[in-house]
Amino acid sequence: MRSKRVIINADDFGWSAGVTEGIIQAHRDGVVTSASMAVNMPAAEAAVRRLVEVPRLGVGLHLNVSQGPPLSGAGSALAGPDGLMNRSAIGVVLACAARPHLLQAVEAEL
Repeated sequence: MRSKRVIINADDFGWSAGVTEGIIQAHRDGVVTSASMAVNMPAAEAAVRRLVEVPRLGVGLHLNVSQGPPLSGAGSALAGPDGLMNRSAIGVVLACAARPHLLQAVEAEL
């Protein structure tokens, strides 16, 4: 019989200090095996520095076009007046359907 593996991925590594800590603790407890990093969120840089504590945690990218500051720069069409992206995922889809030029902003953000 072949052995089976389960990968449990934790989303939003770097979203906040608390989320990052929770993911690290869940990994140390043996529950979480990988995480996706929200690189545009406020705690992302601190989360990157903490990766030395958990060298076996697999980390990938969380592609984000709906929340937080845009990586593509100030003035992104995805951001509101406050300079932040504040849509739900379905909100981004609906906005792009209504204004197809927004797809260029999504592409730039990704």
